[in-house]
Amino acid sequence: MKLIHISKGSKEDITDFVTSVTLSGDYRSASRTLDFGLIRHMDPNHPKVMVELGDNIQLFLNNKTLFHGIAWDRSKQSDAKEISLMARDYGIYIIKDRASYNFSKITPEAIVQKVCKDFGIEVGNIAITGIQISRKF
Repeated sequence: MKLIHISKGSKEDITDFVTSVTLSGDYRSASRTLDFGLIRHMDPNHPKVMVELGDNIQLFLNNKTLFHGIAWDRSKQSDAKEISLMARDYGIYIIKDRASYNFSKITPEAIVQKVCKDFGIEVGNIAITGIQISRKF
C-alpha cells in the first residue's frame, strides 16, 4: 500500500506516517470514502506531514490506483498522537449537484455523456453496452 499526498503541485509519499486506512463505498454509491490516520509528531526534529482540506490524496496497491480524491475532513483530539482524515473521491460533487432526468430508450453510456456534459465533467472511456433503458433519475 502507498498513500500519496498532492498539494500545490508537489507529490509526497506519506505512507510511513499512516497509522490506519479504511476504504469504503462500492460501485452502487456515487462517492467512495478513504479514512486514514496520520502520526502527529510533537518532536520538532521529526518531519511533519500537513494535509490541508482540499489537497489531493491517492491510494495505491501494487501500483494500481484504488482511490483518488480530496481531503474533505480532518480532526484531532488535543491529547491524541494521530490526526484523523477523511477524503472523498470526485463523485462527491455529483452527490452535491441537483438534477432530475427522465430518460426513455437511451443507453447508459449516452446517459453518462448527457449528465457529465450538463455538469461540466470531462468524460473518459465509457464501456459500450448498446442496451437501451428507460428510467427516472
